[in-house]
Amino acid sequence: MKGFLAAVPLDEVDWEDRTYAIRSFKPFARLESFLEKFGFLDPPRVLHKGPKRYVVVDGFKRFQWAGRNGFESIECMVFPEETDARDLLLMRLEGKLLGAPPNVAEKAQIISKLRKLLPPEQVVREYFPLLQVAAKPEALEEWCRLAEAGDELLEAVACEEIFDRTALELMHWEEDVRLEMLLLFKELRCSASVQMEILERITEVALRQGRKRADVLHDPPVQSIIADPNQNHRRKTQVLRDLLTRLRFPRLQAREEHFERQLQGLSLPKAMRLIHPPTFEGERWQLQLAFSRPKELQEAVEKARDLALSPALESLMFPDTLVE
Repeated sequence: MKGFLAAVPLDEVDWEDRTYAIRSFKPFARLESFLEKFGFLDPPRVLHKGPKRYVVVDGFKRFQWAGRNGFESIECMVFPEETDARDLLLMRLEGKLLGAPPNVAEKAQIISKLRKLLPPEQVVREYFPLLQVAAKPEALEEWCRLAEAGDELLEAVACEEIFDRTALELMHWEEDVRLEMLLLFKELRCSASVQMEILERITEVALRQGRKRADVLHDPPVQSIIADPNQNHRRKTQVLRDLLTRLRFPRLQAREEHFERQLQGLSLPKAMRLIHPPTFEGERWQLQLAFSRPKELQEAVEKARDLALSPALESLMFPDTLVE
């Protein structure tokens, strides 16, 4: 492909044609600062599409900056109208891989455009490793769906309000619930692993109960946690995880309810705390004693001894039956 340098009037640029656009969905203040100091070091590339019509191939942000700053024209590398559009797009995509690592939203757009140019197996084999994407054939369609998921989701994944695994999993969800989860994760500000755990728990609960994901998300106990104004995002995340775990594992819920009833019957002093193993799995229980003077410790130890000899403790630790 051969191009030539020429001044391109901005009023002859077709701003509606986004064939070659790969949006970053992130501010470009650093680039603007660079352009103000040094101007254009690398000319944008455009395709001549006929009399007084040019389509931007790359340099979209530079064109935006030039327009805002009153430029009438800028020097560009112009490709003639007969240039093969497929080759030009492939050049554009290859060029993106030579620069700064693309964010997740850009990866999705690159993969989607490559999918239209090349055989699927070639995209997975040759380009997924370059994009640092797991080379799984089944992931190709997920990435393509993500590219078409809408600006709100792409902006969130570009800014890492949600993560790539989360975004790809949400491609299997209904669109309305997908957007609700996006808003929830923006509020919770949790890690990628916790986001995936919440998504998996909601799906598992829905399958177990024969309901839709939306029904689980809209359950009053879930909504009361989400809407609670008195909890910070970390506490709200943990409470929601605990609730979803209980819904997913009803035996665990029954076990916890039994534990709480039995624990109240023991009437332990405030300075004594009995802690069960996580999710009641394992054999290690804990008894915490709080004291401020040696005498208080002596009294606490005596009460702990009484507790150890109590049949109620054994009933609490080893219940005979659990409710399904």
